[in-house]
Amino acid sequence: MSGDGYWMMVIERLTRIETTLEGIRRDRDEMMKDRDDHEERIRGLERWKYMLPSSLVTAVLAAGVTIYGQIGK
Repeated sequence: MSGDGYWMMVIERLTRIETTLEGIRRDRDEMMKDRDDHEERIRGLERWKYMLPSSLVTAVLAAGVTIYGQIGK
């Protein structure tokens, strides 16, 4: 193999490696976006889950106060 042919083959392989790496980077970026989206959704569900009992207690207390106020009259 001549010197020029060898270097052309090396350049061609490096070009393919760069193309593959760029594809991997794009895939990784998409996965990171998906992961961030999933994390945000999970946090939202957790906030809702933990806020529900306090909201329920507040609603029951408000109803109790209203009923007590009506009975007391």
